[in-house]
Amino acid sequence: MPTLDWVIDSDTHITEPPDVWTARLPAKYRDQAPRIVHDKTWDWDVWQIGESRAAITVGHTAVAGWKEPFPAAPKRFEEVPKAAHDARARLAYMDSIVVWAMALYPNVGGFGNEAFLKLDDPELMLACVRAYNDFLIDWIAPDPRRFIPVLATPFWDPKATAEEIARGALKGHKGVLFTGEPQKFGQPSLGDPHWDPLWQAACDA
Repeated sequence: MPTLDWVIDSDTHITEPPDVWTARLPAKYRDQAPRIVHDKTWDWDVWQIGESRAAITVGHTAVAGWKEPFPAAPKRFEEVPKAAHDARARLAYMDSIVVWAMALYPNVGGFGNEAFLKLDDPELMLACVRAYNDFLIDWIAPDPRRFIPVLATPFWDPKATAEEIARGALKGHKGVLFTGEPQKFGQPSLGDPHWDPLWQAACDA
């Protein structure tokens, strides 16, 4: 396959399959796992984390090519284009648009994984981050050359973040996902020495 004139997509997302957390969390947390539920009021599927439900359908992370114009979107996971959540289908799609590789970001946890704060249990929150990171490494297995996995972090805990960076680097993660404004969540700004473990772990990796 020629790579001349092909490009790297530096910001693309995976529409997470329904079992990312229900199948991967330790057994004691399965009942509390983030999950897809059906909202009868609007007749659509949404992600639920703790007691909080997303305000948009599962399909709003994959609206490209949808039969109706935005803000219309698939209402159920089964309607989401396969390339949004299946790695082999994604590779075929990448070939069709002349993209050699993609950096992969999550949807459910949010850009800084702040959605997991709704669980209000540090151990469960960390388990959710780790489960996502393990899922992502498994997801790229069809062709790790062309997928760039970006590690989710438990930003609310610098020590746990450093440990997860080290663990993820060994598994094959190539970048780190982190909130740009931790002060919005009661944490020091990024210039504070509070975050030194993060920077050191990134340098070491």
